Amino acid sequence: MRTDAEHLGAGVILLRGQAVRDMYLLVSIAIRKMTTEGYKVEPKLFDLQQELLHGLNAATDELSKRRQGDVAKEPIPQQLSIGSAEAAEILGCSRRHVQRIARSLDGRRTGAGALEFDRNVVMAYGAGGLVA
Repeated sequence: MRTDAEHLGAGVILLRGQAVRDMYLLVSIAIRKMTTEGYKVEPKLFDLQQELLHGLNAATDELSKRRQGDVAKEPIPQQLSIGSAEAAEILGCSRRHVQRIARSLDGRRTGAGALEFDRNVVMAYGAGGLVA
């Protein structure tokens, strides 16, 4: 059974997952408490805090990549970019239907949240007789 903390040998402990987060929190609390009570905080404690934070951020980034596939789609060239209304006109259907099939049309959200499509993809989709 894998645990979040594993003793590997003389003075070596491997932290994973929640154990890294917990240790970062505990070290941060200790530093804050020592500082407010007037104790000198050794630089190595700050180093430990930074290493834990680095490990925590790296783990968070890795999870995000796995969840999102970490693949950003190439932007649609401006001259080929069309909105839902124009896609609906090309396909002979409603804007709402275009929104429903946006994934099949490789639709993308703009920064403002609107859907945009590549005109060539929409035309190919329509030519294939796939519009219901």
